[in-house]
Amino acid sequence: MTAADRKRVSALTLGRRASVQRGVDAIEELAYGGRVFAGMAREGDRCVAQGDDGLCDIHAEHGLHTKPVPCQQFPLRLQRSPRGVHVSLLLACEGYDRARPAAEPWPSREPEVRHLLAMGASAIPMALPVELSVGLPVETDEWWSLRAALYAAEPSDDVAQPDSARRWLATAIRVYEDHAARAHAALREHPAMSPRLATEGLDAVLGGQRGVFAGLDEPLAAWLGALGQRLDALAARGETAEHRRLTRLGEAVKARRSLDTAQAPAPLPIDPDAARHLVDIVANDLQLQIALGHVDAGLRTLAVRLLLAEALADRRARAAGLAEVTARQTTEALEAVYRSEPDVQQLAGIRAHGGG
Repeated sequence: MTAADRKRVSALTLGRRASVQRGVDAIEELAYGGRVFAGMAREGDRCVAQGDDGLCDIHAEHGLHTKPVPCQQFPLRLQRSPRGVHVSLLLACEGYDRARPAAEPWPSREPEVRHLLAMGASAIPMALPVELSVGLPVETDEWWSLRAALYAAEPSDDVAQPDSARRWLATAIRVYEDHAARAHAALREHPAMSPRLATEGLDAVLGGQRGVFAGLDEPLAAWLGALGQRLDALAARGETAEHRRLTRLGEAVKARRSLDTAQAPAPLPIDPDAARHLVDIVANDLQLQIALGHVDAGLRTLAVRLLLAEALADRRARAAGLAEVTARQTTEALEAVYRSEPDVQQLAGIRAHGGG
């Protein structure tokens, strides 16, 4: 919270949804790194201002602009660059699949974004100079040209195909690699330097030519065993949200391994909205990789994350007796893998190093 947020919320009288009646009791403090941060207090898995109906009491009783700025901003993610602010969405919003089809065009929401920025909303700065890979810098103008090529590569008519998001990601990676090869052709003159980015084996994974975790039964069994111990500890502490998230992540790994077997049935078709959802999230993720300074730094993790989400969504759709994957399943699956970043990075490391 900003100081203005804290002053505003402290003065409120909360209504029937909230578990506390005074705004001042809805705020908690956390000391970290020598500083004290203020935020909305929580009880169990939710904010004290959220009622059983799922609605925010502050929003319902006092209006949107009374809420703390981070709450107003959610689920928007803002990235600031010399050319402006890029707006994308956070997967932590569980209503994404329901809200997206009815959303207003982004240009109509520019006043809202400008208001948030003026109120002190968080905006991730774009690291400059951006690097395509370690030691391969790209200027800001080059990046905007690359981003245009990325958007041009997005699927359209074939968006409902089961692997459309995967093929789009592979295309996007090749766009970056080809640019790096052209822009830094001199590197090819040295035998120790490669014009390709650090994506060895990624095309094979994305193209489905071999299983994501093929030949890694032993390290994966160890990973799943450790996950089981964590789940037991979470259950003992009553941390239901974390338990649910990690349960879904374990289910995603098992579903991916099942899909990679020769006996696996063909993946279910994906509803166009669900496929568009997958592509949106992958596009936003690539944008964030750029904003943080490297194109290739998280591509392998990104690929594993996408493949896990596809497998989990497919399994959940089958369990529900559906003939196709819907946006609800992709939301659940993406939420599980995106809220499990360290674990997915570990899985990507197992995939990359053969269990090392």
